[in-house]
Amino acid sequence: MTEPLAENESGGISGDVSLERLAQGKTVIAMGPGMGRHPDTEALVRRAADALDQPLVIDADALHPIRGNGKVRVLTPHLVRWLY
Repeated sequence: MTEPLAENESGGISGDVSLERLAQGKTVIAMGPGMGRHPDTEALVRRAADALDQPLVIDADALHPIRGNGKVRVLTPHLVRWLY
């Protein structure tokens, strides 16, 4: 299941996204592919990693902003040297 998210004027995901509303009723949250690396989008990924209680599946573009977050553990088939 996907959830469309509004973009702001500069092309990032709008900071007005309600993570609580998006996560309501979900048992897991996936994010990353196709999100892009706009600073506002990366801020949303960091906020989600800190705020949501559901397990997160983080891949692709969403890997970059969670770098250094001690709560997040990443297992991926990709060679991701910058996480270490």
